[in-house]
Amino acid sequence: MASAADRSLSPCRKFDKEDIPNPLDTDTYHAPLMTEEELGKLTVTLSRAACDLRNILEEHGAAIVTGVVSEELPNLESLFHQDLQELIDVEAVRNSSPEVQQSHQSFLQSGPKAFPDSAAGAITEAAGFCVRCCLCHGRFAWKIRKHPNVHRVFQAIYPEASKLVSGMDVTFYSSSEQQPAKEN
Repeated sequence: MASAADRSLSPCRKFDKEDIPNPLDTDTYHAPLMTEEELGKLTVTLSRAACDLRNILEEHGAAIVTGVVSEELPNLESLFHQDLQELIDVEAVRNSSPEVQQSHQSFLQSGPKAFPDSAAGAITEAAGFCVRCCLCHGRFAWKIRKHPNVHRVFQAIYPEASKLVSGMDVTFYSSSEQQPAKEN
């Protein structure tokens, strides 16, 4: 029988080590979705971050802070839309099939949420597209890095830090077609 330390693969849930195949052997990794109870243990609102965030991190090793950019979300989505527009070869779109041209028009009108799931998945899969196309240096990423609420969250974790530098490697999003995940 595995010890409690060996079985602790999640800050909230215990597993028997034998139940989980070694990702190095299978070339796949599986992390179960959190239960509502687990999610509740890790979640803190921005307004409570200064009081509760460090305790959650110390107890669980991870935290989810909600309400960080709620009101600014439409503007942030617009910035991401602008970043993606700069990557499009408009001449190639003009010379493509009517389906591609229609998808492009939908994207121009509605932004990345208009992408079908297959395109959205290709953009966020393993973060490859976002990294290769330098979206981590776009308008959206820099607006997030400099956002005062992002700095408030880090200040709640490191109150002694007088100067804070934050970074963001990858942008993820979901298309409007995408349903909530039932497994990971």
